[in-house]
Amino acid sequence: MNPARRKMLKITLLGIMVSVVLLIIINRYVFSWTGLISSAVGLCKYKSVAVPAENGYPVKLSQAYDIPQIASVMRTNRNYEINEHYNGNGLAVSRMFNGVKYNVLLYENHNGVTEFNLNTYNFAGYSSGLVTDGERCTTPSYALERNVQRIIDDLPLSDLQKSELKQNIRVQTTIDLKLTF
Repeated sequence: MNPARRKMLKITLLGIMVSVVLLIIINRYVFSWTGLISSAVGLCKYKSVAVPAENGYPVKLSQAYDIPQIASVMRTNRNYEINEHYNGNGLAVSRMFNGVKYNVLLYENHNGVTEFNLNTYNFAGYSSGLVTDGERCTTPSYALERNVQRIIDDLPLSDLQKSELKQNIRVQTTIDLKLTF
């Protein structure tokens, strides 16, 4: 292969690599083009947040969380809706971001261990009427994570507790399989 052809091949390969890296960055932080494609072919219904547990079960946390104290402090912040559950042993801290309600859930189980869960619910609805439980598929995953992190940052917790909650944030895509035969 002559040197001019080799140089052109290197430039082309470098261009392809840079393009792929840019598409990955854009997909994560700006606009989810993979979400656009998957929703167009009927594979994505909506995006939501969850914890890394099976079947939507809460994650058991390693630290103690004072649920009544968290509820008391968070009630003073007008950005949040606070709902207590299980006679004060459970708490849902909710905040709206662009018509989507993000819920951070803390529960004190019968063994004194605090459990943590997350979800979203879209109260505003979108013009298509398809999205009811979360964000559009084209919303970048980073935006969902950032919204949950904002809620966690506002909670009256130690840095170690906030870190534990943040490491359990997962973005999930709900698949809509409209299979017809």
